[in-house]
Amino acid sequence: TEIYTGEDTLSLHDALPICFDLSDLDHLHLWATGHGAMTKVSSVRPRTLWALERITALCLIPLGLWFALHLPRFQSLSREAFVSWCKEPLHLALLAAFLIIASLHARLGLDTIIEDYVSDQRLRRHARWLSGLLLNGSLSMALLALGAMTLGAPS
Repeated sequence: TEIYTGEDTLSLHDALPICFDLSDLDHLHLWATGHGAMTKVSSVRPRTLWALERITALCLIPLGLWFALHLPRFQSLSREAFVSWCKEPLHLALLAAFLIIASLHARLGLDTIIEDYVSDQRLRRHARWLSGLLLNGSLSMALLALGAMTLGAPS
């Protein structure tokens, strides 16, 4: 039975069944059958980027838990104690990994949002450039500050 809402919109019945067109191995196209014709619903980015988003999310689970467990201690530490904490090789490596992976994950997520919701190609290109500039600039500043703090600050 068909669900009719009284409006001329795409109903649940129109969107089903959903199938995948795997003819192009670089992209995964989602199609829906409606009124006897195949209509393109969305185009998902390359599978490698999809997998990278999931991998960065999985990596952020233990790194985020590690960071969240140490975060409350930072409030009570003096600057010298915090610098000493950051100079420990394990803490330095995990903090740098957290910053890099979180930045990459944010970049991938913002690119996906921009691709999905910004239809104008010129505006999309500018939005991606600006988000990349802000995220890469923030990451660079954070890593430079971490490096300056651990290499140049007295313990």
